[in-house]
Amino acid sequence: MNLNNIFIEPQVTIQSLDTGNYDAQSTILVNVTGLVCENICENRVLTTLNKIDSINNVKHKKGSGDFFIQISGSTINYEQIKSSILSQVIAMPVRKVLGQLWTLFVID
Repeated sequence: MNLNNIFIEPQVTIQSLDTGNYDAQSTILVNVTGLVCENICENRVLTTLNKIDSINNVKHKKGSGDFFIQISGSTINYEQIKSSILSQVIAMPVRKVLGQLWTLFVID
């Protein structure tokens, strides 16, 4: 559990792990920063990713925020993936406010 992440607004980055054109089975890496807990938060992300039609398989590197996703077809809706993940963040409005407040008090 990383309670410091309560002050970070979660972010999702997506990158292709395949070169060239997408084929019937392509793999993308989705990295989620700002997850607070390894069990509940990561399982919520896994569950929501597995519900997306174009996703065939999801593997997760526990404790890392990295999700390796096998997709089918040539059309990938990155925004659907991103919004599905962020919809699973508990208390997102509160976390946004805490993140903004935290930047006011942190001195570099």
